[in-house]
Amino acid sequence: MWSDPSQHPFEAGELFLGHKDGQEIGIKTERHAITIAGAGSGKGTSVIIPNLLRWTHNALVIDPKGENAEATAEAREAMGQTVHVLAPFGAKKVPERFHATYNPLDELDPDALTIKEDIDAISDGTVMRADPEAANWDDGAQTVISGLIAHVLMTAEPAKKNLIEVRNILRNDDRLAEAAEAMKDMEECAGVAQEAASTIMAKEGNYYISNARKNTKWLDSKAMVEALSTSSFSLADLKNENTTVFLVLPANYLGQHGRFLRLFVRAGIEAMAKETETGELRDKQCLFMLDEFFALGRIDEIATASGLMRGYGLQLWPILQDLGQLIDMYGREGSETFFANADLHQFFGNTDPLTLEQISTRLGVTNMSEVPLPPAAPAPVPTGIGEGLLSMSAQSQRKAYKGMGMALGGAMALAEKSHHANAQSRYQDEMNHYQRYMSEHGKPRMPPDQVSALIRKKSDVVADHMICFVYGREPLLLKPAPYFRAIETPPEAVSSQAPTAPAFYVKQEEITAVLIIVAFLSGGVWIGWAVYGGWMGLVGGGVLGVAVSLALDYFGILGSSDED
Repeated sequence: MWSDPSQHPFEAGELFLGHKDGQEIGIKTERHAITIAGAGSGKGTSVIIPNLLRWTHNALVIDPKGENAEATAEAREAMGQTVHVLAPFGAKKVPERFHATYNPLDELDPDALTIKEDIDAISDGTVMRADPEAANWDDGAQTVISGLIAHVLMTAEPAKKNLIEVRNILRNDDRLAEAAEAMKDMEECAGVAQEAASTIMAKEGNYYISNARKNTKWLDSKAMVEALSTSSFSLADLKNENTTVFLVLPANYLGQHGRFLRLFVRAGIEAMAKETETGELRDKQCLFMLDEFFALGRIDEIATASGLMRGYGLQLWPILQDLGQLIDMYGREGSETFFANADLHQFFGNTDPLTLEQISTRLGVTNMSEVPLPPAAPAPVPTGIGEGLLSMSAQSQRKAYKGMGMALGGAMALAEKSHHANAQSRYQDEMNHYQRYMSEHGKPRMPPDQVSALIRKKSDVVADHMICFVYGREPLLLKPAPYFRAIETPPEAVSSQAPTAPAFYVKQEEITAVLIIVAFLSGGVWIGWAVYGGWMGLVGGGVLGVAVSLALDYFGILGSSDED
């Protein structure tokens, strides 16, 4: 059921998974990955940070606690990466030189052929799409915001060409009415402003405006004003330069300011999709490590174009707490698209029934190829030799021959019966074992409760194990490798084979064999002396006794010739 982890040693430039008996394990892929791990099971310490310490390409990282930037910013810098940490609410343990600001409107060129698409990418980043049934109202809100972005881009003074000014206009009825009037005749930016003016003045205009105000309210925060008014770098650097960007937003602000993260992910995808100055679609490779993926809401471009992103050099690695979060956002079909476009599906620390059932189903059911062949019935062996010797010895007129023959015959008869009983017992045990396997045919290889026991977090700070489904291979069972703990090779596992006996030690089977040969040798000597007398009788009888004992052992009458 499990793939051999030693076939997947980690190498630089690969995705790091974990370890097995001290060996680091990784996979080489340009497609996406997905991790579903329970709360507190070690997503940051065992997945995000270890990969950032090893990943040699560019990265955009959602970092809710700031711990990822704190642990890896300097290491990333040492790799030759320019590091930018956007932390509107601060990240005190991150060196000041890494702190950055970013104004998405600085990337816009009103004369670009893609100006409409560029503006729409920013406005879509501000509109949290959670309910597909509300798509009409969300689309209307996005149209209003796009028009105001175009209006600000064309009319505002340079210091105010930002989203903060868009919000200032939107929340003021008089300024909004004035802007809408001006936007009616604004043909620049591919007519985006004109479309917004029509939307504002439509019958449902007030609903669209209300939704646009709701989706931009987070921009009133003083922290966001400082973070988004100016730019200290360009998101285009993710494609063209050696760059790592951390988005730090405390978990207690995810509900209020999740659109901050969504905005950057949406704009980052747009930046990676653009051609380079030389017309190339692909330049630097960039990994988007998206912790708290659920907080981003539904991003249609991820759902519809994830299969194309590898062509841009973009890899997504969304991280969620349970499978239900993904289904809530993208539905079952959309969730299947995620899994279909990902070469790695990683699970650990899961406790919810839906995710555990999914893992159990993925591990499959026991099939006939896993059921051993039924045991063969015991092979027939010569019997009755001992009883025959007893009968013949009883009729002998010579006392010595009679006594020794009866002793040998009794021993042989006892050995025959013992061998037969042992063979039958082994056969029954093997048949019971076979029947147990047959009863498992068609059942899950690992039911959900066993999956939970295997990958849950117990006494350690991280989960005990992780299950990784890798495209085209059997699943991997690995140990998490938290960055703060050295990966150590455990003592050599005890061999499953029995240890070799010392020279002075003789096994019980060998003792029995020696005693049997000695008994037949002695019996043969006595019989030879009694029948023929003299030295010739002694030697001949001894040779005959040994020959008989070896023949009986060959036929399996004396002990078992089968392997247990």
